[in-house]
Amino acid sequence: MKNKETSEGLKKLKELKNPHLQRILEVIEDGPSAYIVSEFTHGADLDEVISQRSSISEDQVVGIFKKMIEAVQTLHKNGIVHGNLRPE
Repeated sequence: MKNKETSEGLKKLKELKNPHLQRILEVIEDGPSAYIVSEFTHGADLDEVISQRSSISEDQVVGIFKKMIEAVQTLHKNGIVHGNLRPE
């Protein structure tokens, strides 16, 4: 991989452990490209959950938001910035 910073960032991601982050199982570097093998995540994404329900309670929203914040906090503590948070 050409970019050493990206390569190091991917290695950091592989070491992260948080129940709200999809685990990276393997990073395969092949010249300028990197292939990421991650665990399979069951269930619907947040966008689907919101679309399927006519309403979501305040407690449910707080629970979802808390999990998201915990995941982002884990990233930030490890020097990783997530620049694309969205419900999909």
